[in-house]
Amino acid sequence: MEAEHTAPFILPSPAKPLAPPLVRLEEVSVGYDGPPILKRLNLRLDLDDRIGLLGVNGAGKSTFAKMIAGALDIEQG
Repeated sequence: MEAEHTAPFILPSPAKPLAPPLVRLEEVSVGYDGPPILKRLNLRLDLDDRIGLLGVNGAGKSTFAKMIAGALDIEQG
């Protein structure tokens, strides 16, 4: 039997406390080439908020995650 190896996963803390809000979206649209996948998003996330992304296939969960991560540009808003 082989020994199981688990890689450490560490999220560093910022040097200074972050000012609220961490994310603020007002009437944001985002997508790829063509019509936007997500339209008219309004959202505020603060440091102590916890979120979950739930939805059927094609609802825009990955698009939202890419936008928040900065891997997908906001088209409007």
